[in-house]
Amino acid sequence: MVVRELLRIQGAQRGSRMQGNQRGSGMQGNQRGSGGTLNWLQRACGGLLSDRLMKEDGVHSVLVGILGATAGKGVGSGCHGDWKRVQAVAKIISRCPSQVPSLSHYYSIIGPQLLKLLSVAGRATVQVSAATLSLMIKTQPALTRSHVVLLSLLPSEP
Repeated sequence: MVVRELLRIQGAQRGSRMQGNQRGSGMQGNQRGSGGTLNWLQRACGGLLSDRLMKEDGVHSVLVGILGATAGKGVGSGCHGDWKRVQAVAKIISRCPSQVPSLSHYYSIIGPQLLKLLSVAGRATVQVSAATLSLMIKTQPALTRSHVVLLSLLPSEP
């Protein structure tokens, strides 16, 4: 629920900025956008979302926030058939947040989470997880190999 509200605040800010630009509002820095959300608040929400993503089961929490409650259910339909949305969410997750010390560290945190989601989550979550892994392999093959592919070949713990 917290993730969903943080995403809502960020979405309101983006919409405000777009509307402000169309009207030539010229507001910058920490001033209010036309929707009333402060730019510093958007950055703070982005930081909190990134922090949540890096915690245990953080990828799943962010996916539930984006896709809705269907992300964790066995027959989830949050993104089923909507490949543009799947790709957009995958692109967001595959990008390393600016406050993470290194891309290698980021992949070491989200890689195992994505592998776990491939086997235990609903259809929409599996689609986004697979698309994210695909983007990671395309953009950073060596890191993905070491933090995801090789990890998936290790024997699983009982």
